[in-house]
Amino acid sequence: MVSKDKMSGDSSCVRKVKYFLVLFNFFTTITGGVLIGLGVYYKMEAAPYLEVLNDSYIGVPIFIIAIGAMLFIVGFMGCCSVMCEMKCLLKFYIAVIILLLILQIAGIAIFFTLRDIVTESLIAVITKNTLPAYGGNNAKERLIEDSMNFIQSSLECCGAANKSDWESMHWNPNGDTENKVPGSCCPDSPPNKKACPLDEGYDIGCAPALYRWVDDKIMVIAPAIGVILLIQLLLAVSGCGVTRYVGNRVVPM
Repeated sequence: MVSKDKMSGDSSCVRKVKYFLVLFNFFTTITGGVLIGLGVYYKMEAAPYLEVLNDSYIGVPIFIIAIGAMLFIVGFMGCCSVMCEMKCLLKFYIAVIILLLILQIAGIAIFFTLRDIVTESLIAVITKNTLPAYGGNNAKERLIEDSMNFIQSSLECCGAANKSDWESMHWNPNGDTENKVPGSCCPDSPPNKKACPLDEGYDIGCAPALYRWVDDKIMVIAPAIGVILLIQLLLAVSGCGVTRYVGNRVVPM
């Protein structure tokens, strides 16, 4: 038979774990809101690139927003499951936390392990869709040209894989393009300069530069992502501890 002291000790332990769950689920909810804000900010910052690339290649801001939304919902659900003292909701909460952990780790692993595939895919998209439209006369082509100029000047890149990609393109209908690249490919080039010598263009292509840009954004929030993953693991373990010591309803606070 279990002694009263043992039962009292178990109840005290469960109460402490419940306080931990409420506190960190509240923190998780706030963190989810912050990540949603960061994702929206990065999405707006990536807007000029969307005319050059398909939306799927600017998926990192969307991924951040999705993770933030899931964290917000899970944190709120975790607070409710503990405060309402419902074992079935706690079990569902733990399952969601574990699934979320798996999805996040898988997403990060895929991004870093498929670097070459992502870069090659970016090169194909830019070479097929963007470079041939550069220098066109219709509104869509002029918008693509402006976006490509923005990317090349801001990321200090040229072409898709490298600056030699421009050699096979008729991108300047009003002038000679032999051994030349768009003015946005060259350092300190005036905004109205249409072309500059090929050998003065940036050496890195825009596909690897774009990947580097996304990589840099991820590195900025990498510490936060690591802390979030650790907290989620602790929440899952703590939730399991609570459900182990309680019946259909957890011990009141």
